[in-house]
Amino acid sequence: MSLQKTRRAMAHSMIESLEARCLLSTTYFVTPGSGSNGPSGATIKHTLADVNALDLNRGDKVYLDGTASFSGTLSFNAADAGLATGLAADVVTVTSYGGRATINAGNGDAIYVENAAGFDISNLKLVGTSDDSGVNYDSTAKKNHPAGINFVTNDNPAARRGYVHISDIEATGFWQAGIYFQTSVKTDWSGYNSAGNGYDFVTIDNVWIHDSGNTGIEFIGGAVNDSTNVTVSNAVTEYNAGHAGLTHNNGSGIILSSVDGGVVRNSVASYNGILGYGGVGIWAWKAANITIEHSEAHHNQTSTNKDGGGFDLDGGVTNSILQHNYSHDNEGSGYGLFQYRGAPAWGNNIVRYNISRNDARGNDAGAISIWDGGSGIKNVDIYGNTIYMDGSGLFSGATPQAIQITTRTTNVHFYNNIIATRNGVQLLDIARGQSGFIFKGNDLWTYGGAFNTKWSGKTDNSLTGFQSRSGQTGNFSLVPKFVNNDALSLGTAEDFRLNTTSPTLKDKGVNLWRVALVAIPNKPAGPGLTDYFGSALAGNSDTALFSIGANEI
Repeated sequence: MSLQKTRRAMAHSMIESLEARCLLSTTYFVTPGSGSNGPSGATIKHTLADVNALDLNRGDKVYLDGTASFSGTLSFNAADAGLATGLAADVVTVTSYGGRATINAGNGDAIYVENAAGFDISNLKLVGTSDDSGVNYDSTAKKNHPAGINFVTNDNPAARRGYVHISDIEATGFWQAGIYFQTSVKTDWSGYNSAGNGYDFVTIDNVWIHDSGNTGIEFIGGAVNDSTNVTVSNAVTEYNAGHAGLTHNNGSGIILSSVDGGVVRNSVASYNGILGYGGVGIWAWKAANITIEHSEAHHNQTSTNKDGGGFDLDGGVTNSILQHNYSHDNEGSGYGLFQYRGAPAWGNNIVRYNISRNDARGNDAGAISIWDGGSGIKNVDIYGNTIYMDGSGLFSGATPQAIQITTRTTNVHFYNNIIATRNGVQLLDIARGQSGFIFKGNDLWTYGGAFNTKWSGKTDNSLTGFQSRSGQTGNFSLVPKFVNNDALSLGTAEDFRLNTTSPTLKDKGVNLWRVALVAIPNKPAGPGLTDYFGSALAGNSDTALFSIGANEI
């Protein structure tokens, strides 16, 4: 045989051997006892340290005894990574067998994954100490902040790491977060604020994160697009209090930062932030192409006069949408649109078909608040929302408005919104210096109190006065006639359906197909398909009719 043929035969043999190795997978059953009630044929291990000593391959499965509790941290690294396909044969699976296992992590992480992906993690209860013992807060040592599930990329990989699926998880008592994805470009974390490739195709579904510290679920990194294709659904994040003494945002429910292409849907964030320095229920910052929809944020709090709101598109967010959400009883804004100094450009965002009930309970804030402390709030459409704010039951010192714009903005447009207040709450407070501002087809109504708006520091007590001063015409002051006849007991989203038997706001809105709405790349043009309640919106036509508010009738 020639030398060339010999080399070819050897190479072919080596490839076949490698393929065979890749196709082999092992099932491990981890039980504290000496016996086995695990899967047939499984290799038995007894501690998390036993698992940590393994080099797992794609297709390997780790089953924790569902009747047992384990102490310590389950750790994985690049040697344990699965593939990005998401197929069962290609990922590393970590789950319970015969119930739900508990990992008691003390003051560490319950599951720590460094520089690896290709994981499917499910059906576990993760418990931390819920205090600061063993935690040395240092902004350049992020990995020392424990989380229930902590995915870390710090080796600046050439491409994003693909596929992580997390489901059916309860996490409680962790200093940093229940679920945390973080990206840095250096192992000592001095490159934490620099661009670096993070994760691609991450799904988090059906999780309960409660009674932890900084955040329930958080993605963070350096650049706007460190991670891509992130979906959080059916998540409940509650009573994540934050940490007293920290002087940055903490005490939030769900945060997407350094994510380009993310969705949060069908999720709830409540009672977060009571100790924190300005957390928010569900929000994004330094991110792009984010959609937050069909979610609820309520009773979120703050220990300061900052934030404590329901939803927020914050500094550096572009091409993003808040839609079909319900915000209520938050200390801060129901829906915040904010830009901070030093953030990337903010703009081209949409807030549509949401409901706010009795937000801004504790601060000088609005149901919708807009503030620019940086390079500008630019190009945002706010339409089809219903806002109701009662001045009774406010915290001491609170001075809310239904709509609050405290700085100059560019091309902020309000169409077809119901803005209703009771017991002395101001309808609008719009600062001077607006450029390209449009306010049209909106209904301004006050129950049992004086009509009150402020434009450029000057107050008006009638719709006619407001429209004359501002030049913003084509609005209404009509009783909305909600289904419960506008009783003081307005308390659920369903209360804000419009009465179809004697409607006052039916077909009175602007034709949203014939105004220049913000266009978001890779999203259908136009006002969307449905209102808050799922009713279809009018199709594209010169004669399309729109009701005012979050309910199309």
